[in-house]
Amino acid sequence: MCAPFARQTENLLSLHLVGKSYGKRPSDLLGLQTEWGAWQLDELCAIVGSVAESNVMNGKPAFEGLSSQQPALSKKNGFRSPKDLVKKKVKIPTNGIW
Repeated sequence: MCAPFARQTENLLSLHLVGKSYGKRPSDLLGLQTEWGAWQLDELCAIVGSVAESNVMNGKPAFEGLSSQQPALSKKNGFRSPKDLVKKKVKIPTNGIW
């Protein structure tokens, strides 16, 4: 689940810009202690920052194409279905070598 701070694209862009100005990772600015959490925040900031910068350079609103809405989670187990992510089904050989 996404932290309330990270749900606001404005916060992520601000963190991206401050990190860029100081030459630091956004996760270092906030002092995140886990590698996984740090990577997730850095990745989100990089995506929001690059989309916003590209939009501005092309005369579009900074946050066009960005949505803070999360995909619906399954009520059964808390995970969303990967059904839409599957591009091609393959059968794994019995020896396990592709």
